[in-house]
Amino acid sequence: MIKTFAVCSLVLSAATSLVAASSLDVNPVVADADLTTKGSDFLWAIFACMLASALGTTIWAMMLPVGKRAFHWIGVALLFTASIAYFSMASDLGATPVYVEFVRYKSDLFTDRSVNPYTRSIWYARYIDWTITTPLLLMELLLATGLPLSEIMIIIFMDLFMIIGGLIGALVPSVYKWGYFTGACIAQFFIAYQLLFPGRKAANAISSHNGHQYMVNTIILLVLWFLYPVAWGLADGGNVISTDGEMIFYGILDLLAKPVFLFVHLFTLSAIPYEQFQLQSGHFSVGATKAA
Repeated sequence: MIKTFAVCSLVLSAATSLVAASSLDVNPVVADADLTTKGSDFLWAIFACMLASALGTTIWAMMLPVGKRAFHWIGVALLFTASIAYFSMASDLGATPVYVEFVRYKSDLFTDRSVNPYTRSIWYARYIDWTITTPLLLMELLLATGLPLSEIMIIIFMDLFMIIGGLIGALVPSVYKWGYFTGACIAQFFIAYQLLFPGRKAANAISSHNGHQYMVNTIILLVLWFLYPVAWGLADGGNVISTDGEMIFYGILDLLAKPVFLFVHLFTLSAIPYEQFQLQSGHFSVGATKAA
């Protein structure tokens, strides 16, 4: 498994290094604050990690009995989605220029301070990625608990509310963006409460060991997730850091919160009998599980 991941990483790194050189020539920047070649190179490296992780997780899943692949297939879906998002951003695609509320770069571009012609690229590709991958990350955690479907549904809804609020806020050039940001943060606190309290109780109902592993994984994910509003405030919201700095901040967080977190989560789940989660969905799956 580790060798497969290493080989995939080497091949993808070599391929993406060739593509990165011409990305900004083929797809030129669209805003005053936009991606540079160094930022594109960094994004290609993250893309290579995401795609290698997706391929490695796919191979891992195929090595398991048919009835024991639920958590792995969720991981495959979120990693391939993240790969597409990072391919788009590294190619300088999936962004739109938006007037900034706070001008902090190239102030010589204008003399009339009553008019703000300074724009920054907002990467909607990232928010599309999060709309798909963050619910999948939550499903990775919540399917390992005994939470009822109604509770899982409201948590997923609040997650979508949070991501869409962040997207709309990023696209708003005025101070009203912070209203969307505040709403997204409230939704995030709701999710954290549900994961830490009802979620922990439901995970412990399966087994004490499962409850312990659930809490460790949940705390790791929440610590990472609460850094995203900080990145948003410095980049999409406050225009404090450069676009390349934004890519590094978000890229490291995505790398830790997706492939790294996923592998840790899957390895911890492997020590817990899969049958405890009651995820068998049909005669074929049950038969495949028994055969294993």
